[in-house]
Amino acid sequence: MKGARPLAVEEITQVLDNCLETREECLVTIGLNLGLRVSELVSLRWQDVLQGSQVISVLYLDHHRTKGKKPRAIPINDRASKSILNLHAHQGPTAPEAFLFPGRNKGHLGARQVNRLLDKVFAEAGLTGKLSSHSLRKSFGTLLNDNGASLPVIQELLGHADISTTRKYIGVGMDSMTRAVNVLAGAY
Repeated sequence: MKGARPLAVEEITQVLDNCLETREECLVTIGLNLGLRVSELVSLRWQDVLQGSQVISVLYLDHHRTKGKKPRAIPINDRASKSILNLHAHQGPTAPEAFLFPGRNKGHLGARQVNRLLDKVFAEAGLTGKLSSHSLRKSFGTLLNDNGASLPVIQELLGHADISTTRKYIGVGMDSMTRAVNVLAGAY
């Protein structure tokens, strides 16, 4: 959703504290830690993230599932891995081709359903402003930037074709600008 804002670190904590269902928590955690578009997130299958009973270390999205038909690889961190395993344990035995986030009928949750679910979680956390599933993706990029990841790395992880999109997308906070300037103090 255009114009959706990223979440501040304190807001992320509030959101995760207000996720009452395992599915909600996993949606939020994967969104925040992998930076997937909502269409990529809901189309995840167990075979994409599990090998046997272990979470794989890198998620590979082929060109059929990404915007711009550009394949991408995203490392899966410990937080996302734990959330995936928790969801798997909660759902019980599932076929490898089953969706992580199944819909009521066949198929997976839709983008509208995810945004309604997240609207509820954001409201319960007391958050206001323009928020959606895209806020999780923007938070991913912003947190990477604020923690020192380079713009080309963030661009690659988000799957942006043009770095100017990444630049606009994440914004540049005062914390990251201050850190960048302070690096010079010890440079010579």
